Amino acid sequence: MTHSSTPPEEAVTSLPIIASVKESYRLLFSNLWAVPAAVFLPVLIYFLWYLLLHTTGILAVFAGSGRSNPLAGFFLLFLAFAVQAFAMSLLYVAWHRLTLLGPEHGRPRFLYAIRRRHWRFFANALLVLTIVIIAVFLTVLLLTTIMPPAVMAFLVSIVYIALLVKFAFVFPAIAVDENYGLLNAWKQSRGQELRLVAGFVLCFLPAFALYFLVNWDAVVQLATSGQAQITPRPFWLEAFVTVFSLLNGLAVVSYLSIAFKTCSGWVPATPPVPE
Repeated sequence: MTHSSTPPEEAVTSLPIIASVKESYRLLFSNLWAVPAAVFLPVLIYFLWYLLLHTTGILAVFAGSGRSNPLAGFFLLFLAFAVQAFAMSLLYVAWHRLTLLGPEHGRPRFLYAIRRRHWRFFANALLVLTIVIIAVFLTVLLLTTIMPPAVMAFLVSIVYIALLVKFAFVFPAIAVDENYGLLNAWKQSRGQELRLVAGFVLCFLPAFALYFLVNWDAVVQLATSGQAQITPRPFWLEAFVTVFSLLNGLAVVSYLSIAFKTCSGWVPATPPVPE
């Protein structure tokens, strides 16, 4: 698949799981220098949103009206989610481009114009999330009366991850300005689902392990009594977990880019579309 050509109807080759995961972490560690530039604009947008809420009184207005009108509180919650999702879209577009185009053509910048690719990425992220939420809701609805909660939670997690990776090729494709949609992603990931899920889980293992480590007391409480209370963490630990989770997430983004490139046979345009 060359840039802007018609995507193939199915994967052109099988995804090597271990090699792809190793390559995603190799790319992360070799591109650590690019993280500050990649996160700068997303963090700036989120910080400005925070300032807007807390310095203009908007939060108090919505909180006050939310008690009498639940729709007002829901609207503010949705708006906060949308701002965060858009900021993360900017970050992931930058990292997909770095992974697929390399430092020469995909180097992240601290400040840049918001382009069509960013809006497409954001819109498709909301669409995929909506599809996944509906599928998870239906799964819970069907299984809640016939399966134990632990088994149902496991199956719901499988449905969530499987659908997420099934559509995931659309994101690196959009990041490099391909004419590519959810249907293309669904077709090209056909037959690769188990490999994609396995690699996705392996990429996220460090974050899972850290989460269980720092919340071990709560995990033990949940396993023994069915209830858990997470105690507040020290600031230094909270900061470490945040940075660690961010870097782990970027490794997963690189993994999805590698999977897209491998399964679609994608090669960049000459020269690539500029940032």
